[in-house]
Formats: sequence, C-alpha cells, structure tokens
Amino acid sequence: CTRAVELFVSPAGDDAHAGTREQPLRQIQTALDRAKDRRATIWLRQGVYRLTEPLVFTPAHSGTHLSSFPGESAVITSGLPVTGWTRVPHPRPGPGRPAEVWRASLNSKLRPLTLYDGKGRLERAASPPFRAAEPPKTATQDGPEVRPSPTRLLFQAGQIDHVRSFAGTEVFILPWKDWVANFLPVERVDRERRVLHTSVPGTYELSTPDAWTGLELFYRLENAPEFLETEREWCFDEAERVLYLVAPAGSAPRDVIVPTLDHLI
Repeated sequence: CTRAVELFVSPAGDDAHAGTREQPLRQIQTALDRAKDRRATIWLRQGVYRLTEPLVFTPAHSGTHLSSFPGESAVITSGLPVTGWTRVPHPRPGPGRPAEVWRASLNSKLRPLTLYDGKGRLERAASPPFRAAEPPKTATQDGPEVRPSPTRLLFQAGQIDHVRSFAGTEVFILPWKDWVANFLPVERVDRERRVLHTSVPGTYELSTPDAWTGLELFYRLENAPEFLETEREWCFDEAERVLYLVAPAGSAPRDVIVPTLDHLI
C-alpha cells in the first residue's frame, strides 16, 4: 500500500521547500497537489491563510487529512483586510445621518456584497421596509409600463424617491417564504411614474398582495448612502470604488475584511 506521509504548511513557509516540519510549504494548494494519490496528513501551522483561489480537492485526495497542527490555530479565509480609512463628511448629509463617516478605497476589481469585522458581519445600508404601490385603477397610454412584473416595482412617494443615484443599489425581498430571498440589482428608475426596473427578475411579480400582511414580508433598497445612518453600517460606491462605514463614535474602523471568493473549497 502507499506509505502515509506528512506535509507541513506555514504562512512563513516557501513552496520550494520539501514540506517537512523544518521546511514547511507556504500554500495549502501546493501541499494538496503533492498529496495526490498518497495517504497524507497536511498540518497547518499557526497563522492566517488567505486564499485567492478556492482549494481544489479531487478523488485523488480521498486519503488526505487536513488539520491545524496540535495546539495551534490555523485560519483559512479569502478575506482581504481593508486599510487606509480616513474620516470624511457624510456623502449624503441629511437628518438622522452622522455628520462624518469613514472612507477607504478598494483598488481591486472587488464588488463587496458583505463586509465583516472582529465582531461579525457588518450591515449594508438599507431603507426602512416598504410595501409596493398599487398599480393605477384606470388604463393609460403607458399601461404596460406602470404594471408590476418580475422586473418592475412600483413604489410610493417618500419611500425611496429621495435617493440621488440608484447605481449599485439592490432591492431585497422575501417574495413568499423565509427560505426564498431575492437580491435584485437596480437597472433604472422612472422617477416621474415611480417605477423601479431590476436587471434580474424576481421569483414572482414585484407587488405586495394583501395575503402578505400576516407574513410581514417587505421590500428594502440596499447600498444607497442616503440610508447610511447607524454604527457598523456600510455602503459601496462602485464608480469611485470606495467604501463608506459608520464606525463607533471616537474610533476608527478595525479588523474590517471584505471576502474575495464566494467559496473556499
């Protein structure tokens, strides 16, 4: 049978090394590649392993065991630390919003959908929950354009019409049950008729039937700076490629990371 082997990986290692305890490898994937078709134990030494590509396991790794070294803690993550925070005026000053927020640039091609710090997931800025507007009772020459559809949402005055720009925003909805959720990118908004168009269709028509009342389902507009109000809320300006974050009073953001992968393995 194939002899069992041990491979060691360390954030301070080198992929040109032999993978021994004294000369550990640096990348987990390098160790996985060397472990193919062998009964191998891969020991991860203390530290953080930041992935830029998902780890690839195949049937050839059926005898491979991956573990932190005894007594040590190895963290596998795709989180990219966000640094260079500066305090700036709120991008959309207004009642109920802090006068200043924190801003940091993202130089990569990332479009963050979630953000985390040492306490857990940070909340993306979002509007209060709202119900869709009722379609007109009488037909008009623009009839089809003012009817709800899976990509058309009719909203009421005072809900989201004060948002200056809908670029990069998304509509969140629980369209029927708690286990069905839609995040729909906003394509354009007809402000005159208060019709929001999404670039991706929802599971169902974007309306609010009376039957929803007991289920407390709702719509919510996310990632608009007009709703950046409370501590640990954030939004992302894709055009400028900057993050805005409301940090606790008197302190700068710490340990903020943005995921770079949607799966690790």
